Amino acid sequence: MNFKKAVQIVKQKVTELKLNTSDIKVPAKNLSGGNQQRVVISKWLCTDIEILILNGPSVGVDIGSKFEIHKKIKEIAAKGISIIIVSDDIPELVENCDRVLLIHKGKMNREFDFESIEEEEIMKALDEIR
Repeated sequence: MNFKKAVQIVKQKVTELKLNTSDIKVPAKNLSGGNQQRVVISKWLCTDIEILILNGPSVGVDIGSKFEIHKKIKEIAAKGISIIIVSDDIPELVENCDRVLLIHKGKMNREFDFESIEEEEIMKALDEIR
């Protein structure tokens, strides 16, 4: 392993993802929740991926981290990487998705495309299937 190159990549990712740490040797488990989420995303971005599946990417993080995570999601998508977000955070879906599939009890109940993704419409559809 080329440790010099690895350190260079880690430093680049720390800057790129605005991780709040002064020491790259600090274990991820000692970072805040938002920084831990960004570490996970940055690990995957160091590989040659075509699809990124994120389950609740901003659950339990502060507003600043949520903003940075959403910004990074958009940057990743702009590079042509497909992203699937699994979330019950409707505003997160509205802000980040081109298409939303409403799945209930293992079946797709409704599909919202870019033009129809509105928080109120999704809430209405959720109420209808409950």
